Amino acid sequence: MGVERTLKELLTRYRWLNVAYGVLQHGPRALSRRGPANRGPDEIQPPPFFIIGAARSGNTLLRALLVGHSEISIPPESYVLGGIIRQWDRHNFEDWDVLVESVIGEFESHPEFSTWEIDLAPARQALNALDPSDRSLARILDAIYRQYSAAKFPGFRIWGDKTPLNTERIFLIDRVFPAARYVHMLRDGRDAVSSAVKAGMFGGSVEGACRSWLLRTRNARQLGRRIGAGRYLELRYEDLVSDPRDAVVRLCGFLEVDFEEQMMAHDRAFGNMGDTQALDHHAQVGQAVTADSVGKWRDRLTADQARTVERFLHKDLSRLGYD
Repeated sequence: MGVERTLKELLTRYRWLNVAYGVLQHGPRALSRRGPANRGPDEIQPPPFFIIGAARSGNTLLRALLVGHSEISIPPESYVLGGIIRQWDRHNFEDWDVLVESVIGEFESHPEFSTWEIDLAPARQALNALDPSDRSLARILDAIYRQYSAAKFPGFRIWGDKTPLNTERIFLIDRVFPAARYVHMLRDGRDAVSSAVKAGMFGGSVEGACRSWLLRTRNARQLGRRIGAGRYLELRYEDLVSDPRDAVVRLCGFLEVDFEEQMMAHDRAFGNMGDTQALDHHAQVGQAVTADSVGKWRDRLTADQARTVERFLHKDLSRLGYD
């Protein structure tokens, strides 16, 4: 298991390893014409945005607030972007129709795709008719998200993604969408871990939840240092639940959209989000926004669990001002 994880991390960070792997699999044919990941930072306009961060950090609440905007669309979690990009690096010498089918197939075959409640046949047809000069992985993914958005949020202008798992593959995603914006939802790791364990995530393992929080938090902040404040916004969960209006106004400025009062009625969006009603751990999203959950780790964690969290997270929590 350790060897497999190390290989995946190497393939994620070093694109040439993916290409070399493709050559080993398919021979010299893999070095022939290669489809680009994108055709420049201005290819997808307006650029998409990604909500990233550790699990149980308010990501779904933020999605509910944002989709209340008349110009914003965010589908249920996708889970597949990292794998799709790695596969693209290995197989992008294939014919265009094969590539289109491969990417769309990854979405359609995922068990959670049913929560999107759409048929991707129109996107498939439009992509197969695309001029060769416009073909890229970014264009395929854009067509998929736009198909969802047109069906669920007519009038949208900007699409986003809210999949915390993507934080582990964020450098791959940023290579495909070099103008994308990122909203990092940051929450006190003790609260995030205790909430994840309570929800049965990571097999109920405190250690597993801690390792995930560390990996995603560090990845997100490393990305932020690399791309700068113009494309990266760090939003603390504690600020969002204490003063949601101020946080949402700030977020609208970052995304370059006007604030709309209807965004604050996030409970109206709850029934149209696909996965929020299907998954038990999203049940509280439709409730009023309060700061009641801040500091709840003190009640949720046993003494042994709290010591484990302290051992794993102390340095990072201190650095972030969570004392």
